[in-house]
Amino acid sequence: NSYVTSRATMSEETDDRLISQFYCPDRANPPLVVIFGGEPMLAFKEVDHLVRGLPMETTKVLFTNGTIVQDEHIERFLTYGNFHIVVSLDGMPSSNDLLRHFRRGTSTTRIVKNLSKMRRCGLHYGISLVAQRHNIDNLVENIEFILRELSPSSLGVNLPHYTEAQPYHIDIAKYAEALIET
Repeated sequence: NSYVTSRATMSEETDDRLISQFYCPDRANPPLVVIFGGEPMLAFKEVDHLVRGLPMETTKVLFTNGTIVQDEHIERFLTYGNFHIVVSLDGMPSSNDLLRHFRRGTSTTRIVKNLSKMRRCGLHYGISLVAQRHNIDNLVENIEFILRELSPSSLGVNLPHYTEAQPYHIDIAKYAEALIET
């Protein structure tokens, strides 16, 4: 189902059961919890409940497209303790907006505005760039744009996930050369 037609989410009771089964205070190393898939910010109430239920020492990572992050979300993120946010951004507007756009416009402007708010509030963020046909030819320029203009605390450059429905064919040699050049 799409998010437009179905907003089914886990119940708080399911969240609580998962937390109690996953967390064990006798663990030598605190666990890592990564929240991703679709757009988690569409279910912020549930994400907030889940994250607040985790021990402070648990590392929490949230992957988001960064378009609907509000001031109140940022304020809440800052209270979580050991929390990291990673925003999907495929480079400069000329690259990112080819695949990541809305019915009424582009996403990069909104993402950059939200990253700026995060930075002003002291929330460190990472950026995840997926190298595909729309940005592989100028991968170096896209990476330079992200590092120069957005100053993320981390940058992941990823290959696309191949599926029959989404056959992202890129020249792996071109990808490797661009990474070496960077």
